[in-house]
Amino acid sequence: MRISLAVLTVTWLLCQGTRNSKENTEIEIIAILATQSKDFRTYKAENAVDRDMSTKSIAMPDEDGVAWLRLNLDKTYCVKKVVRLRSYKVTNNHTHFCSGQSCTNCEGWTCQDFELSVFSDRSRVDHVTGNEGEEEVDCMTGDTVEFRTYNGYYIAAYEVAIFTV
Repeated sequence: MRISLAVLTVTWLLCQGTRNSKENTEIEIIAILATQSKDFRTYKAENAVDRDMSTKSIAMPDEDGVAWLRLNLDKTYCVKKVVRLRSYKVTNNHTHFCSGQSCTNCEGWTCQDFELSVFSDRSRVDHVTGNEGEEEVDCMTGDTVEFRTYNGYYIAAYEVAIFTV
């Protein structure tokens, strides 16, 4: 079995900030479906969650000039952090931190041009609870994570990682 340096680099990058203490452990959530506004060539949405740094997704703007990349989860989660790797370079990423009613706190180049939202896209209702006696975790709850830009830009993602606590 061959493990590429790119996969090891991505694993290292996505694990940055993960703490091993019981109360602060971040757990990665795997998306079950990825869709986007409009495909560019062979750069399909599912490439953003395939764990393969040799592929990428590119969401082109739709007829209204809006580009979006939507990731559906298997149930409702308390989403704390979302990392979008914009290229194979470990420094070219956006890290969105979710709390309260938004995910507007972002670190990375051109963060201001993209927004991230977490919401419930399904008609079913899942109930998210913590363990008895635990403090409330500051996060956004939902079963869908969506990147969006309104300025005619495209959205590129080699990989997207979603974390809960």
